[in-house]
Amino acid sequence: EKVDIAIIGGGVAGCYAAWRLKQQRPDASIALFEGAGRLGGRLHTIVPEGMPNLRAEIGGMRFPSFHRFALGLIEALGLPTKEFKEGNANNLYYLRGHRLRAEDFFTAEKAPSFLRDAEKGVPPVLLLKRFLEAVFPQAAALSPAELDQLRRTLLKAEDPLEELGFAHQLMQVGSREALELIVDAGGYYSALGNSNASDMLFTLLCHRREKEVHFTTLCDGLQSLPEAMAARFVQSGGRLEMNTRLVGLQRPDETGRLPLKVRTDDQESRTLSASQVMLCMPRRGLELLLGDCFLFEHEQFVTDLQAVAPQAASKYFLCYREPWWAQLGLEAGRSDTDLPMRQCYYFGTEGDQPGADPLNRNSLLMAGYNDGRAATFWESFVTYPNRLLESRLQRPHAMPDTMTPNRAMVDEMQRQLAEVHGVHVPEPYQGYFVDYGADPHGGAWHSWQPHARSWEVMPRMRQPVAEAAVYICGEAYSL
Repeated sequence: EKVDIAIIGGGVAGCYAAWRLKQQRPDASIALFEGAGRLGGRLHTIVPEGMPNLRAEIGGMRFPSFHRFALGLIEALGLPTKEFKEGNANNLYYLRGHRLRAEDFFTAEKAPSFLRDAEKGVPPVLLLKRFLEAVFPQAAALSPAELDQLRRTLLKAEDPLEELGFAHQLMQVGSREALELIVDAGGYYSALGNSNASDMLFTLLCHRREKEVHFTTLCDGLQSLPEAMAARFVQSGGRLEMNTRLVGLQRPDETGRLPLKVRTDDQESRTLSASQVMLCMPRRGLELLLGDCFLFEHEQFVTDLQAVAPQAASKYFLCYREPWWAQLGLEAGRSDTDLPMRQCYYFGTEGDQPGADPLNRNSLLMAGYNDGRAATFWESFVTYPNRLLESRLQRPHAMPDTMTPNRAMVDEMQRQLAEVHGVHVPEPYQGYFVDYGADPHGGAWHSWQPHARSWEVMPRMRQPVAEAAVYICGEAYSL
């Protein structure tokens, strides 16, 4: 069995690559293989029970206005969009047992932290901006292109920024208390982690130079984006195989063709060959090929593979018969806490949606979105497969895309929600849970490691071995 191009992975990268390559090479035989039973990867949309006009975004859920390439793609595909609402001044911060509103951070006495005098009375988001500019004082006058060029050569304390950790840099300009407050109020532990200082500074400074940021989502859910691209690929004559994963990739034969071994969920395997192979997979997905992939014979590839660190994260949604949070004036957006739930988003009420039954008051809450050490807290409620044994037996590596949270998990979610909001929380009638730290994703997103020069790693990873037509594409090594 022969194909011209084999694309592995039906997430955004794989679906886009398949669609665009088929446009450019309509006569080529192109096959897209996806190991799961759905497309989208870390874009995953669920229609919640009893709420046909709402969408639970188990994966990515919105696009900021500075993601212009993504928004341009959505427009080109003609996908309907709507505003992703960010809430109002009533949204909560529950930190160190204190319940706050955003305006409270302007009053020094209300912030539950032991801040330096110069840090008091400053909201966390402005504190972060101040610290970023202190580390990288040239930033304010530079364009993103100039920032990118400068970070490749800039010396800080006689060390290149890419050799240092981001948290290490921030601790030179701000107190530990201020950094903890930024992390606690910002909702993400990984945002101020000790990843590559050069890349984190560059990313955050580029984002924060936007004067006004607004968010957009897709009316049919973000998973409709990869599904739309895959549909166009198939309509153009492309071949799509679901529940089929790559388990082996051998070095090119004497004709330059690449032998591949794929396996379906029923454990049937077959071998095919391709003139070109595109691996649209994250770091962990690539690591699962260890032992039957010739790329691992190349030291530079193995080194570059480890240039990014996967960031663990999990999400859970709960469905209620009424929007109990409305009594607090909460309408949309999110509230943040230092409890392990970290963030909750108020996704709305079915009867308030266009075309819905107004008597249906079923309401959707993203009851927790957490990363880092908060994500590990929730792992104790879940039984994970034996990764080593699963790999040895060449069985599917993936956890279920979504799971129903067990009784103990729901009770703990409910307890934390009640503590954050200070009101009685009624019993939910349904729930959904996903852990993106599990295989085959390995993490919800990736950060560059200290010492990695991303601008050198990215072009190498696009084609790791010069004499082989194998290409790597995706979020992990393309940002």
